[in-house]
Formats: sequence, C-alpha cells, structure tokens
Amino acid sequence: MQRASPEYQGGMPGAIKNAPDFLDSSYFARKPVALVSAAGGGRGGIHTLHQMRTIMQALCTTTIAWQLPLL
Repeated sequence: MQRASPEYQGGMPGAIKNAPDFLDSSYFARKPVALVSAAGGGRGGIHTLHQMRTIMQALCTTTIAWQLPLL
C-alpha cells in the first residue's frame, strides 16, 4: 500500500485522513506501507509524513522506515 499526500497548512487533507477512519483497522493490519508527501518550501511535506506515520503505526501496519518528502 502506498500513502501519498500533499501538505496543506502543515497537515494532510481530510480526504486522506478519512480512508483509515472509515475502514476497519483489520484491513491495514500487518500490511507494508510506504509514505510519500509533496509540498513547496524547504520542509517538503515532513509534517504530513509524521502524521501519516503515526496513523499507520496506530493501525498496526508495517510502515517502511524510508519516507520520501518531495519539494
């Protein structure tokens, strides 16, 4: 599974957050997840990556240690 998101005002958009909120957590359990975010500026979506990592770990996914912030 890949989770990619733009960054809006230092966070992920609601549409990206809604998917894990409305699906059963067993859907995500033990699945590998890669995180990608894109944003302008020097931080390149790092805040969104942190939020996505926290949410995916709470759902018991296997979150890949490497993440990709795009400027």
